[in-house]
Amino acid sequence: MTPNARPFRPHEMSTVFARTEHALAAQGWVPASPGIERAGQPVLCAGAMLVREAMALRGSPAAAAEFERKVVQRDRAFICEAARDVGLDVDVVRQRIAANDRVDGDVRLGAMIDQLRELRAPLAR
Repeated sequence: MTPNARPFRPHEMSTVFARTEHALAAQGWVPASPGIERAGQPVLCAGAMLVREAMALRGSPAAAAEFERKVVQRDRAFICEAARDVGLDVDVVRQRIAANDRVDGDVRLGAMIDQLRELRAPLAR
């Protein structure tokens, strides 16, 4: 992605939040940040998934796939750098990472989905 890409508009963020919600649900479990590799496949935290979905929405599925492969070997700073490069508000991503890591793993998936819905609600108006 182009560094410091155009910021996402509210309706685009609503779409990113919805896509992230669905991707986390499909993943079935949310690890601590940045994510882990499980059975040879990356499993992303909520912040990393938000970035991956933003990349895919911006029209770069290849960049999203590359990010997904790399992020589980990196750190939170890598997630935030990628967020900035794709045009996401880095504070929103940092907040997702912090919220992700504050919640116990047994309830993290439901908590992250609930938070994404709350973030999306005012954007849908």
